[in-house]
Amino acid sequence: MPRTAVSWFFALVSVGLGLAGLTACEDGGGNNPSTVRGGAIGSSCGGEDTYGCSPDRRDQVVCQAGKWASAGACSEVTQCYEVEQAGTFVGTTCRAAEPTELARAKACSALTGCGYALSVSACLRGSDPAVVTARVGWEDRVSTDAAAQVALPDTTTCLAQAATCASVSACLTAGKAIATCSSGCDGQVATACLGNDLKKPLSLNCAALSLSCQTDGNNSFCAAPSTCGGASSGTSCEGNLIRYCESGRSAQVDCAKQGATCLASGNSATCIGTGVGCLGKGSSCDGSVLVRCTGNQEQRVDCASKGLTCKAWSSQQAECVTAAAASCTTGESCSGTQLVFCEAGKAVGIDCADVGATCGPKGLAFACLMK
Repeated sequence: MPRTAVSWFFALVSVGLGLAGLTACEDGGGNNPSTVRGGAIGSSCGGEDTYGCSPDRRDQVVCQAGKWASAGACSEVTQCYEVEQAGTFVGTTCRAAEPTELARAKACSALTGCGYALSVSACLRGSDPAVVTARVGWEDRVSTDAAAQVALPDTTTCLAQAATCASVSACLTAGKAIATCSSGCDGQVATACLGNDLKKPLSLNCAALSLSCQTDGNNSFCAAPSTCGGASSGTSCEGNLIRYCESGRSAQVDCAKQGATCLASGNSATCIGTGVGCLGKGSSCDGSVLVRCTGNQEQRVDCASKGLTCKAWSSQQAECVTAAAASCTTGESCSGTQLVFCEAGKAVGIDCADVGATCGPKGLAFACLMK
């Protein structure tokens, strides 16, 4: 895609957000920190008359008499941004947030550039709210993978504004330091680590998805809450249900929802397909039905039942995606500092220079390479 076309795309976005009249220090928030200087209204603070944004970015706040107080609430269609000039904090302002799709693209670029996702396109497909909703509807749970993080608005905003991989990590762990790479539950936050070798910590706020944190062996996930019913911890089948009950938390997985049946083996239970025997872990499309091999049995998932379509990306990889995602036929590329990718069948892009990054190869494609 020619650079001029990409630049036109950004000019259009800028006009749509009303950024054209900003001064040099108000650059549209490209360098807005992923963390804020301010605190929640009423919480303790130090530094009299210090200004900043509240953590949810709904208020401009000021430190007075040891407590954060509102210095002006932002409207429902704006959020608080901290403005810097030449690296120096000069104040706060309320302005329109970025369109959701652009914010998700920046978030996915940050995840890919720091090694949490294999590609921007795959992250966008997996993090689409319609796809996440379908996953919960079919499987009663969402794993703590990187794409699931950008289904949450607060995390999307944080990732979209991150300028370093350390900032990305903070977005994914709610700022908590995770000493060891392990899976588990921290209240209703599911924690995990990406890959056995990469050791990249992840967390997912299950409560924000109206789900409950659960563990199954070495896996942690957000699952639909249920009653315990006297079950132990997902080690056996109750019909087609796998029930999880640990530390006062309860959840279940209904294998039938995903075209599967419950199979207990040793000290664990899992959902396996109900179709003919198969080998491997490949997937394909049969019309709008996703066909995959689980437990050496064919499993069929009707994408259309959730308003999605089945898309085969290769002979071994298919998934349920939105029609817009399925219309993409090209991958990522770089045009100078611009990362160009396919969104809803069109080539669009983001400028990696906005967060001090360069565009280059990463994972399975290209991304903004952060430090």
